[in-house]
Amino acid sequence: MWLLHALLLAAQSAPAPVGRYSHCAVVYGNHMIVYGGRGFQQQRTQVLTTLGDVWALNLFEMSWSLLVGAGDSSSSPPDLGHPGQRSSHACVMLRDSEDGGEMLVFGGLSGGGDADQNMQNDAWKLILKGRRWEHGLSAEWERVAVRGTAPRPRSDHSAIVVDNGVLVYGGCIGSSAFGDLWLLHETGAGTAEAPFSYEWL
Repeated sequence: MWLLHALLLAAQSAPAPVGRYSHCAVVYGNHMIVYGGRGFQQQRTQVLTTLGDVWALNLFEMSWSLLVGAGDSSSSPPDLGHPGQRSSHACVMLRDSEDGGEMLVFGGLSGGGDADQNMQNDAWKLILKGRRWEHGLSAEWERVAVRGTAPRPRSDHSAIVVDNGVLVYGGCIGSSAFGDLWLLHETGAGTAEAPFSYEWL
């Protein structure tokens, strides 16, 4: 118990993400990966904004490391090479191995301040590199090209991984709540000869 307490105290004094809500998180090996949400960009100011940073928490040492910066931009996806600031989105750990993994993100609200926010229905992968049980993780964003008619833009939805892709359920836009179910169908083997491809069903 005292060791856990000491680790928590050490984690509090080291670099760490700002407090937030409406973010997403997944487990990758001995790391918790956290992306986006709503919070205060700088603790000294009291201006609430949407965040675009990605952090990894080492669950053995209770220490944080920044994987991807804030991604601030006045442009909305798909003009960016990353999903940017995002909140009320859904994310799942699509796959992981000993030396890499893929976190998939769908939808949510993009943009910084309340007046600049846009509802999204795009899909992105966070490509994680490095052995998942060790230090030295790195990450980069990759936009997912998807065939077919996409779900309506939404936030506050849920998603799970199934054998043939990712199921997305519900969500809302304004005061309208959705009860629809969508499959982001994945085919291919992730090789040069048979790359992964995606279609909405």
